[in-house]
Amino acid sequence: MNFVSAHTRRTGPTGWVVLMAIGVALLVGLYAIKIRTLQARAALSAVVQSIAEEEQKVQLLQAELAHLKSPERLRKLAKQQLGLEPTPAARNLDFEKAVKTLGKKKNLRVENKGGQR
Repeated sequence: MNFVSAHTRRTGPTGWVVLMAIGVALLVGLYAIKIRTLQARAALSAVVQSIAEEEQKVQLLQAELAHLKSPERLRKLAKQQLGLEPTPAARNLDFEKAVKTLGKKKNLRVENKGGQR
């Protein structure tokens, strides 16, 4: 039994050359795509690493800022360098006492827009 029919054309040498050229072009194209993919992965990896480093820097700066803004630290520095002490509660004025005190000292007339005197 011969499975080749009479209508089957055999590929000549020119056809083989064309097929080989197409195969080589496909291999070169596949290799170029593979190289670009590897380069993109390397670039992505570098960007991810850079982002991780920047996030660590941000966390460190936030920790430093929290330390610098600490009320206890600021209180200690104010006392040591400026000689400041916390104001005693007895020296605090409410709004009404402040208005009366200022009015007596400077003879100011203060209008209360809230309707209370």
